[in-house]
Amino acid sequence: MVVSKLDKDLKMLQAIQYLRRSTEKGQDLSFDRQELIINDFCEREGISIVGTFTDTTSGSNDERDGLNQAISIAKKSGLPIVVSSISRLSRSVAFGSQLLQDSSLTFYVAELGMKADPFLLNVLLCVAQKERETISYRTSTALKSLKNAGVKLGNPKWEAALSIANQVRLDNAARNQVKYLDAINMIRNTGITSY
Repeated sequence: MVVSKLDKDLKMLQAIQYLRRSTEKGQDLSFDRQELIINDFCEREGISIVGTFTDTTSGSNDERDGLNQAISIAKKSGLPIVVSSISRLSRSVAFGSQLLQDSSLTFYVAELGMKADPFLLNVLLCVAQKERETISYRTSTALKSLKNAGVKLGNPKWEAALSIANQVRLDNAARNQVKYLDAINMIRNTGITSY
């Protein structure tokens, strides 16, 4: 197949966006804010977003389904991945630097523009990691302070929550039993009876 220069130029104008927030609670608008930053960047640069991948987890977590899917597609298609800020990609210097050094991947950080210097990105990864460590320290210190003041921490309705969690677990087990029982019966019907 012959790829014309126009086709190559069109491919360069497409990208995947990756959005990450740390928790569901209190971050209802996080994805919207990130998309606004990315959309503004893409509009200025003439980039069309052709796929969106999201995760709700800490930036220190290196195992993220949404990011892994975005990376897999980016490697197969050659499309760049756009993030709103470097902290949305990672809050770990080691992991973030590894991603940035992968020659089969291209990342654009919308807040910094298309030509963000690798040195600057690595410095900002250091800042993002330090910010994560600082937030973690402040949270644990505040919780210790509350506990020392006699405040009861945790879910005040834990018994009800435990009951709900047990029911969800039972429901999931019942669904899985139905799901796998058909496959097991099909195998048994062929004459196989051992594990």
